[in-house]
Amino acid sequence: MMEVETEALEALPEGATSAYMNEDFLHSRGRWSSETPLEMNNSDRAVEEGRRSRLETLMNTVDAERQLRAQYGQDVKLIYSHTDNSYIMLTPDDANYDTMKSAESAVQGVIDDVHKGFVDKSTVADILQRYGYTI
Repeated sequence: MMEVETEALEALPEGATSAYMNEDFLHSRGRWSSETPLEMNNSDRAVEEGRRSRLETLMNTVDAERQLRAQYGQDVKLIYSHTDNSYIMLTPDDANYDTMKSAESAVQGVIDDVHKGFVDKSTVADILQRYGYTI
């Protein structure tokens, strides 16, 4: 057996739960989307701005995932890899494809949060509408 690489992997950053991470309303690029939730400013305005910013970030990833889907003609999932320190595209024949979620599937979680009353509809409706979603 021949040694190919000796660089050790770093510890996962705060908020990371595994080497591969789904993109969602709370996580972007494998980290908390804005800051550690317990350290956030909790004023109504700051919470609303934070939610809008997180949703914009998520929707940018959804848009990129849609473009990749159109380009490759198959279902793909765009996820963040701490091993590669970048986004990677998974196709159905890739390892971990079945255990990871698409960025677009995270949008339903935002809509569910609105229906449950956790997120004010007026905070996110215009952003979702730009990408073809209605609440």
